Amino acid sequence: MPSPDPVLHEPRPPASDDDEDPRAAGSRPRDGREPPSAAEHMRFVADARHPLAAREGRDIAPRRGRAPRMSAPERRTMILDAVIPLLAEHGRDVTTRQIAEAAGIAEGTVFRAFGDKESLIAAAVERYLDPGPFREALRRIDRSVPVEQKVREVLVLFRARFAGIIGFMSAMRMQPGPPPRTDARAGGSAFEVIRELFEGDAEALRVPPEDVAHYARLLAFAASIEPFAAPRPFTDEQLVDLLLSGVVRPSREPSAPSRKDP
Repeated sequence: MPSPDPVLHEPRPPASDDDEDPRAAGSRPRDGREPPSAAEHMRFVADARHPLAAREGRDIAPRRGRAPRMSAPERRTMILDAVIPLLAEHGRDVTTRQIAEAAGIAEGTVFRAFGDKESLIAAAVERYLDPGPFREALRRIDRSVPVEQKVREVLVLFRARFAGIIGFMSAMRMQPGPPPRTDARAGGSAFEVIRELFEGDAEALRVPPEDVAHYARLLAFAASIEPFAAPRPFTDEQLVDLLLSGVVRPSREPSAPSRKDP
């Protein structure tokens, strides 16, 4: 077990005159591209509740300035949304002063809402790894679009999720583990959502709909691991083409010319 991080045990500062009562009552809460950069990881991390936020162009920067009066649960949510991008950038070295400034609150309010910094970090990690928003993003894929577009959307969402989580875990110095679970909580697993998405496309698919989910997940996860992807990074479009067509040309097509090593 790692030794205690002294940054996690900052002394609780005295409450200042401008501290707000957390009980007081509004919340606020990548295609054709190379594998995600650190900056793209940040945009994904900055809105853990909505994996499509960056692609939709929403403003997901941490809020600045004074926070509105809100209930205790709303205040906790607002602080978590502010701390997640800071953790992705600074890891556990982030200070409560940085957190307070990003959330637009007094430093003492951070401690009143979470007790201590370690509890805040634990809550932020849990919120970021929550698979619920990922499933909701899958549910928003239009069932009326061509099957090729559905496959593309599924793979892009998987890749964005894995890239974000791997970047976040690296910043937090968390031990690597298995791919993040997408079916651990109520509301149906991601694989169930994808099976339903493709249930009207049986004639167009060579595999069962649930296999599409597993293939997309496998490709996206491998493409998100830097040591695997660095020698030959692939764009989303290339991975989608691989998933749709494989690597063997149909017999009616001419063979591709072979390459000779220099």
